[in-house]
Amino acid sequence: MGAPKGNQSGFKHGGEGALKAIQHGRPFVGLVADVERAVREQLYEEGYLGMLEEIAVELHTVKKLFYAAVKKAASEGDLPQMDTFTKRYGWLANSAGRAWQNYVQARALSNRTMSYDDLVQELVREEADNEQEHDSTK
Repeated sequence: MGAPKGNQSGFKHGGEGALKAIQHGRPFVGLVADVERAVREQLYEEGYLGMLEEIAVELHTVKKLFYAAVKKAASEGDLPQMDTFTKRYGWLANSAGRAWQNYVQARALSNRTMSYDDLVQELVREEADNEQEHDSTK
């Protein structure tokens, strides 16, 4: 399978192949399948909140880099380059803001909710603590 002309980087990093697989309902293969496995492992190890935080941090980091590039292009009077960087900065600023909002909302929700198993364990711990306090006062 060859890459379309003019899109060699998309083929090399796997993004285009992943999009086509999704569009055609095909499973991921090769590099894309390897990355999917790594994402699933990360999800199991860090949980959803960890992944949301990573996305927000990454987008925010790249946003800051593009803002520096906008300032540099402006100081050099390179208006075409400044325009290009400003468009990317704008998209990243918006995306980073949404990512942080998603992270904060998910974190607040996770602090409010508790699974049934966690609730039972918490109640058992509280009961054990109460029994220890009661025994120590005798």
